[in-house]
Amino acid sequence: MNEQIIGTQLNEDRRKSMDEKWEDVFTIIEKYYKDYGSRANEFKVEGKEIICYVCSFVPLELISASGCIPFRVRGNIHEPITKGDTLLETIVCPYYRSCFDLSLKQTYDFLSGMVIPHACDSMVRSYSTWSYSLPYSYFHFVNIPSVCVESSFEFFNAELNTFKKSLERRYDL
Repeated sequence: MNEQIIGTQLNEDRRKSMDEKWEDVFTIIEKYYKDYGSRANEFKVEGKEIICYVCSFVPLELISASGCIPFRVRGNIHEPITKGDTLLETIVCPYYRSCFDLSLKQTYDFLSGMVIPHACDSMVRSYSTWSYSLPYSYFHFVNIPSVCVESSFEFFNAELNTFKKSLERRYDL
């Protein structure tokens, strides 16, 4: 009988301990969510290179393999687009303009590079605006095929190799 009570108490203590650990995890997640970019800034302070991207089409594995930290730039619907509209056409989607605007306002001042894929016309046409307007030491444009045929795979393989070589040149790999 005593063994059953002790076992029940041990299980209860373990459950409380796990609950406390989960609370700690969620507290950390909430902190980094509210202060978006703070973790990337911590990496920058540690000497890591942070390369941003604005679209999921960017092959993050190559950025990671280069020793850099991939970071997704995001817009902010609560921040008016001011500086961005002086350099990008206002017909560009609000998300993309907001990302550019926040970058110009140095919200993401910890970034050292950027990769833009061929995901939409706005990205294709604004690559040079980003590269001329921001002080990053690395920019790369990845051309993404829009159809799935054999020649597309060959083309994309060549694009990935070009991207890999540009990272190797820039980061002395």
